[in-house]
Amino acid sequence: MADQNILLVVEDLSVDFETRSDSHKAIESVSMDVHSGETLAIVGESGSGKSVTSLAIMGLIRKPGVIRSGKVMFNGTDLLALSSRQRRAYLGRDITMIFQEPAVSLNPSYTVGYQIIEVLKLHLKMRSAECRKRALKLLHKVGISDPLSCFKSYPHQLSGGMNQRIMIAMAISCKPSLLIADEPTTALDVTVQAQILVLLRQLQKNNNMGMIFITHDLSLIPDIAQRVLVMYAGQVVESCTTDDLLQGPLHPYTKALLKSLPAHHTNKNACLTTINGAPPRAGERISGCRFHTRCSYVNEHCRESTPELIAAVPEDPRLVRCFYPLSVDSKTSPGRA
Repeated sequence: MADQNILLVVEDLSVDFETRSDSHKAIESVSMDVHSGETLAIVGESGSGKSVTSLAIMGLIRKPGVIRSGKVMFNGTDLLALSSRQRRAYLGRDITMIFQEPAVSLNPSYTVGYQIIEVLKLHLKMRSAECRKRALKLLHKVGISDPLSCFKSYPHQLSGGMNQRIMIAMAISCKPSLLIADEPTTALDVTVQAQILVLLRQLQKNNNMGMIFITHDLSLIPDIAQRVLVMYAGQVVESCTTDDLLQGPLHPYTKALLKSLPAHHTNKNACLTTINGAPPRAGERISGCRFHTRCSYVNEHCRESTPELIAAVPEDPRLVRCFYPLSVDSKTSPGRA
């Protein structure tokens, strides 16, 4: 992709959470870029740092969290170097976010219409009559069959799928260049989940919008994303295209995640594959590779030294944080065969 299509460049982003006596790294040296019209997925287990990364990009980290280092370049402007007031000019207009729980994000005390109108008034300075017309069009655009009824309703009167559509309508109301979707389908049933994915793809195509799609469910990735970042314990452990990841993961953690998917198993009577152990607890300090306590290929080098995120093969765009990355067919690993 041409450089002029780059919307977002994140460089070495690190966030700590402080206690009275100590601090722990929530994310460490996270880097990525997002282009117009493409979707970058960020995947990993709960607690891997996905949501903290998205909040840090938006500048929404609050105490005890602290952004220790890094740059978030949006169309050439470092958002982290701006004051809160300057940053607000971008958030909600040029960059928007869909949060995990629409029931929490929407205010139960106000109607859906009132909340959409407030967004339009704040960012586009539109009159009330124009806002009402625009809000009804947005509700129709996100697939709500009776926009007027929805407009007059309170969030608690609507289903989870309807509320998520409302959140999407609010997120695209100002025609953003970049949308961050943090687990937007987690609380939805499979049918509604599929509808939301189709809706996001359509909106992205129509608006040439860049998107960061955050999920713990790798089965969603082929339907939505062109590239993937895999995170574990606050670090990016693999970065590649979706096709490359599905055809042959390079990191043992990525391989284990893929093997745990039901679709991976052809024998319906077989037990699902699990990853032994659990991710590090918040504040837990682990020497060496952070995945070594759960890795099937671990050796002493992994326990004692920390791998960098580098190209597995010189000049290969795929990046992996592993001393012994798996081969392309994911069956063996150099030095372990």
